[in-house]
Amino acid sequence: LMNKRTVINHLDPRAGLWLLLMANIGMFCQKNSEQGSMLSGIFLLLMLVHGLYKAAGKGIVLLVSFHLLLMYVFPQCPAWMNMVFPVRMLPCFLAGLLLLRTSSMQKMIAAMYTLHLPQGFIIAMSTTLRYFPALKEEFVHINAAMKLQNISWASRLECTV
Repeated sequence: LMNKRTVINHLDPRAGLWLLLMANIGMFCQKNSEQGSMLSGIFLLLMLVHGLYKAAGKGIVLLVSFHLLLMYVFPQCPAWMNMVFPVRMLPCFLAGLLLLRTSSMQKMIAAMYTLHLPQGFIIAMSTTLRYFPALKEEFVHINAAMKLQNISWASRLECTV
């Protein structure tokens, strides 16, 4: 018997790479923040389809927060403070997160070879994509060590920035 709620738990890495490419092209072709919001919405829906509920929830909170800041805070600030960049980058971030969470590194490298991408590009991408989980792991270890030493959250924030 099949479960009524079927969740797609993997994404073909070739499709994920194309989605990441489309997110980057969409980022550079945006004329206003509504286009970025629509593109972010597409990736948030894909995250929900793939069962990444927690990540999609965080993405929705980020998207709403960025728009609230754009509407209420940044119009009051000097012109040099521009919040449009994070709104433009959000689709790329969401596409990358979707790709990393739904495909293994080996499958991504194999997909890049299948697409006949240059080996230098494949090495650079695989190195970059392996860097993010390692960075997260180190952040978790450092945070746990600071908690053990009873360092306050304000000092922990200062140390991580």
